[in-house]
Amino acid sequence: MKNRSLFFITTILLALFSLNSNPLSSAPYHQHVRESSLRAKNPKVKVVINKLKKVPESRQLIEEALQGGPITVDLVFKGMPFEAMWENTMRKISIDGRAHRDQGRLLCHLLFELHNAASDSEYLELYDMALNGEIDCDSYVETVEKIEHENMISTVAIIEKGISAGVFPSSARWEIIYDFPTHYKIQQLTEHSLFIAREYQEMSRRNRFSTYRGTVKNLKRMSQREKNSLAGYLYTNYFQTLREEHTFPKEA
Repeated sequence: MKNRSLFFITTILLALFSLNSNPLSSAPYHQHVRESSLRAKNPKVKVVINKLKKVPESRQLIEEALQGGPITVDLVFKGMPFEAMWENTMRKISIDGRAHRDQGRLLCHLLFELHNAASDSEYLELYDMALNGEIDCDSYVETVEKIEHENMISTVAIIEKGISAGVFPSSARWEIIYDFPTHYKIQQLTEHSLFIAREYQEMSRRNRFSTYRGTVKNLKRMSQREKNSLAGYLYTNYFQTLREEHTFPKEA
């Protein structure tokens, strides 16, 4: 893309793409079996996993994610549609190795995908509904996006605790949009939602695809440049509004 500022905004947007109270320390052997089932060959990933185990909330998340079985974490250097993905059929977390040279970003995306792994039962319920024709495309996509959005919020909360404790690097910090309608529009514009819609099409096994409409007006008619421009506006406007409200709070 020749327009460098547009490329920068798009890169940021694509990067935008919850815990049981039983302490792991109460069952040391069980803890060892479960945590050793989070497998990784790459030394950088192993270092990040060890950091996650030092924070109670992320250690508990690992335990929850492993309830369905062992998980493998791989760095992938080609063919990644997004910077990180949870692949439930293979119980694998794939992370784009080229985009995660920084330990903080690697930690952030691994933590987020562990949330998705822990949410597997919710995703499987939606899959079954799609297979049985019990949910339309728009409802399916929006529900998946809501689950991921909640996982993003929980990820940020754990990251802030880890940074405050001096365990996580400050570069793990993730600036997200808490307002779901705005977040959802950006996901549509960056085609994350369309990826989920295609997933629905494959699973529904119907001859005719239930049309995905979304919440962005005239989405299908927009050029890629128009989508990027609108996504950039929504992203910057959201944080600008937050800053203004913080600087100039409204009187009661």
